[in-house]
Amino acid sequence: MLGKIERWDAGKGYGFIADKATGKSYFAHRSALEKPDATPARGQEAMFDIERSPKSGRTQAANIVLL
Repeated sequence: MLGKIERWDAGKGYGFIADKATGKSYFAHRSALEKPDATPARGQEAMFDIERSPKSGRTQAANIVLL
């Protein structure tokens, strides 16, 4: 999927990505970033997959590649 970073809290290490096609937002954790030390910026484009969280059962972003 192709999306944009909606918001990112660098201190907490998570944020949200909006799918460009649908506008739906997905939770994104720094551990799902291709480069976990990167700090995504609001509006930055990213490619990502969707997976179901084993803890919460909710859908979330996975395999995030910042563009």
